[in-house]
Amino acid sequence: MRVRASTDADLDEVDPITGEIIEGSAKAKVASQSLVTPSGLRIAYRRAEVPQDASTTVVCLHGLGSSSFSYRNTLSLLAGAGIDAMAVDWPGHGDSDHPSVSGFDYSIDSYIEELDGIIEALPKSGGKSSVSLVVHGYVLGQAAVLYAATHPDVVDKVVALNVPFGSKAKLRPELAAYKSPIGFLKPKLGGRFKGDLYAAAGSPYALSRDDADAYNRCYVESQAASDAIYHTMEGLDFDGLKRRVSDALR
Repeated sequence: MRVRASTDADLDEVDPITGEIIEGSAKAKVASQSLVTPSGLRIAYRRAEVPQDASTTVVCLHGLGSSSFSYRNTLSLLAGAGIDAMAVDWPGHGDSDHPSVSGFDYSIDSYIEELDGIIEALPKSGGKSSVSLVVHGYVLGQAAVLYAATHPDVVDKVVALNVPFGSKAKLRPELAAYKSPIGFLKPKLGGRFKGDLYAAAGSPYALSRDDADAYNRCYVESQAASDAIYHTMEGLDFDGLKRRVSDALR
């Protein structure tokens, strides 16, 4: 069994008396830092303690139906390696604004446009204006890769985790249901997205109830968060998105 020693960044996240995660830290359930994009959307993000000698900025982006909470441990690992690391909640997700479709149409291009504003507004270390990206998941993971491929002046490097690139890649069953031709199988606008079950599926690792509730919190607190998933999937051409990413990577 491998045991990883705690870093200073890990220790900064925990109250030494209670042992609880400190509110406002990168590991907290709520992403407490925020910025406003040129479109006026408030975007939440979490940031690890910035190493004094950090010369590289890494921005971590989650997939559809997830949140920046998925990077809570990754951020401290990157900080321990001397990297300035942040994780962002996409629009409609986590603690970011969940705008109505009239204010943000939830198309792939609208996500990409917002990402450009997000990266521009995020603080960066080392005097550089460019960043590296770590991206994961379905749909928004692909949108982030597409952004990186078409913005080489902004993105230095990309690490893609579990992002479906192949032309034969299928949507996860929970997302494929939104494209079902059978009416009663298709989730309805106003229904509740089960963020806890979605986070728990498709992984060999056990998810604690506490962490599952953290993933599900925004869907319990706001119907607009579930509606964001519906609107994204309603307008999604998944095959077209895969072709766009493939063409950009070539």
